[in-house]
Amino acid sequence: MHPHEVEFRIRNLLMESNYKMAESILIELKNSNTIIVKVI
Repeated sequence: MHPHEVEFRIRNLLMESNYKMAESILIELKNSNTIIVKVI
């Protein structure tokens, strides 16, 4: 997944107040050693 796509998805989830889902995506990224784009 492209970093910007990831950022966009996470931002959308946060706007929908779907924090659990956004958090799980961030944890997944961290586990796969992907550079996490600054979300906010």
